Amino acid sequence: MKHSILALAAACALAAADAGAQTCAAPALLAPNSMVQGSTCGFPKLADVFCDGTPNPGPNVVYRLTLEQASEVEFAIGSTSFEPALFVSDEACGHGRCVSAIQSGQPMPAGDYWVVVAAAEGSAEGTCGTFTLANAVTPAETIFSDSFD
Repeated sequence: MKHSILALAAACALAAADAGAQTCAAPALLAPNSMVQGSTCGFPKLADVFCDGTPNPGPNVVYRLTLEQASEVEFAIGSTSFEPALFVSDEACGHGRCVSAIQSGQPMPAGDYWVVVAAAEGSAEGTCGTFTLANAVTPAETIFSDSFD
């Protein structure tokens, strides 16, 4: 099942996996305009709930996305082995504020964002699986220059 997300603000926390630590303390790097494949299996559960109160069935994988300038970011995540969910926060492991600007289509300020891949709400405790995560980043100056002639 594929979920296209303009960076899920209704749910907040972080995202997910390739080889390496992929934990709060050592997130994997998620380059702008990239696609990664990973698995949440074998990783720890970060919290019982994410910053917006969404239950976390765990386990989770964490990525860090760095924006050099204000940008609009679009995420897409898909899996054939489980129903994944994405959470985005401006502070490690969802301890910061939920990123709501993404959902409204407003540019996200420059800075670091933690993207967490989790099983969707309603999944059985411990549900994990493989996924593909992609992101598309458009700098705000490009958005505005394309909008006005």
